Amino acid sequence: MSSLNGVIALVTGGAGAIGCAIAVELARQGASVVIADQAEKEGLSAADKVRKVGGRGEFYQVDVAQGVQVQSCVEWALSITGSIDVLVNCAGVQVPGAVVEISEEEFDRSMKVNVGGTFLFCRNVIPIMVNKGGGSIVNISSSVGVMPERGTAAYCASKAAIVGLSRQMALDYARSNVRVNCLAPGWIDTPFNEPIIAAMGGSRELELLIRRTIPMGRQGTPQDVANAAVFLAGPYASLITGAVLSVDAGITAGIYA
Repeated sequence: MSSLNGVIALVTGGAGAIGCAIAVELARQGASVVIADQAEKEGLSAADKVRKVGGRGEFYQVDVAQGVQVQSCVEWALSITGSIDVLVNCAGVQVPGAVVEISEEEFDRSMKVNVGGTFLFCRNVIPIMVNKGGGSIVNISSSVGVMPERGTAAYCASKAAIVGLSRQMALDYARSNVRVNCLAPGWIDTPFNEPIIAAMGGSRELELLIRRTIPMGRQGTPQDVANAAVFLAGPYASLITGAVLSVDAGITAGIYA
């Protein structure tokens, strides 16, 4: 794994299991990390975990769907660190349900947090990266943004939009040396999936689904996603932009069931 000594990273959704794992792994590779999340207690804990592996860890409480708050967060991060070299957009919400089962408010919230949060942080951070001569953005999509699943209309729509937005930004800013890539995790063992697991009928049904549909026959871990995120963020991926890297145990390789 490449060294990220001296790199300043901003991780949204860093209070969650995957976001925290990414923040810690970035720090383990030498980066200083600012964690942006709405959950204060969990965010402060994540920053402490960053410091425990020897990195600088800071926390800023923010609703990623609110433009004024996002701008303040980025300005604060820049003021205390002097730079933002890496942006990881990991903040997200997941609402189960087919299109006729979810409310308009649930759909709007999914789009505002998942897509809007990604857009707002990129809009505020990209000028910083352009002015300093480059940077790396890693947006967290999902395997369902590439290959949809039943009963997740809002989540599929928002994660597919992140793929499209990331690829478009990669084109716009390639000549500015700002790389924009996507990660598409599959089933990752985190509390984030609990609403979907409950909607499908519980852990037993999940086990059957995994056995039937995942080629490698297992869920991933937050660390699996963190390893891929650090790779895309760092110099070993210097020629990679506009890519969607699947971390899904083979789900998007094709129909397995």
